[in-house]
Amino acid sequence: MRKETDDRPILVDTGMIIKCVKWNPNGNILAVAGSYNDGNANDGKGTVQFYNAYGVHLRSLRVPGTSGVVSSLSWEGYGLRIGLAVDSNILFANI
Repeated sequence: MRKETDDRPILVDTGMIIKCVKWNPNGNILAVAGSYNDGNANDGKGTVQFYNAYGVHLRSLRVPGTSGVVSSLSWEGYGLRIGLAVDSNILFANI
């Protein structure tokens, strides 16, 4: 939404069970962390999807780990990297 009374907000359907959502420091990329639960081989595995400010899907990042469930994410100060809390590990990825 551009403001509280926006009559045409941008809606993004990720198709995931969402755990964490964060804008990058510039406010132009949205990172959505969660998992799919659709019965595939990737069932329950973590994924981070990246969207621009207009809801256009940019990239997906599959998360390694035994469970692969992302419990938290954080952007680096310049918006070039993210840190992911997965299982009992912290993973870093260049974006």
